[in-house]
Amino acid sequence: MYRGAVKMEKDGVYHVAGIEKGQPVRVSEDFFIEARKASPPLISLVHPRGDYHASPIEEVTVTAKATDEYGLNGVALHYSVNGGPETTVDLLKQKGEKQADGTTTLSLEDFKPCRATW
Repeated sequence: MYRGAVKMEKDGVYHVAGIEKGQPVRVSEDFFIEARKASPPLISLVHPRGDYHASPIEEVTVTAKATDEYGLNGVALHYSVNGGPETTVDLLKQKGEKQADGTTTLSLEDFKPCRATW
């Protein structure tokens, strides 16, 4: 099995060829390939929204939604409370998914004293 990679910079009709005795030999039909710029992944915070004020004993559910046309490799929530160390929570259930929803729950009473504003 042979593999190759080709950088496509413009739309066009392409075919695959090999070299036989120094000469190109066509080995495929023509393929039209549209060369388009890849869009970056999109991620949004679904919950909480806006200026959310939580009490110090509340459990806050954080939900994020992410999409990518080629598949996601990672979706993570990074947070720090009152200047403390950063904590990371992986929100992606399976690598390669094109759309993912991830949720985690933060128990604010674990972060005393804390006033959470989103």
